[in-house]
Amino acid sequence: MKAAAADDLYAALERVIPDIRSRVEVEMVATPLTQRRFVKKHKGTYGPGIDMTRHNLYGADLAPGPVTGIEGLWGVGDSTYPGVGV
Repeated sequence: MKAAAADDLYAALERVIPDIRSRVEVEMVATPLTQRRFVKKHKGTYGPGIDMTRHNLYGADLAPGPVTGIEGLWGVGDSTYPGVGV
């Protein structure tokens, strides 16, 4: 199942980058079940679990985004605005 999902993604990418498979050095395919099991995401969801337009992960008094309030320390990942990416 994961291999089929990866093949679909590669097929789309190959339209733009024909040799993409030969360029990949590390491949880790995940599904919502992976997210639930390994990173404890609710029902395997991706992205923040709160409305990031009104609250920062580190407090409502901070602007939405990766700012933590500690100089040089940035929040990253799918739970940090703007969220999910490839």
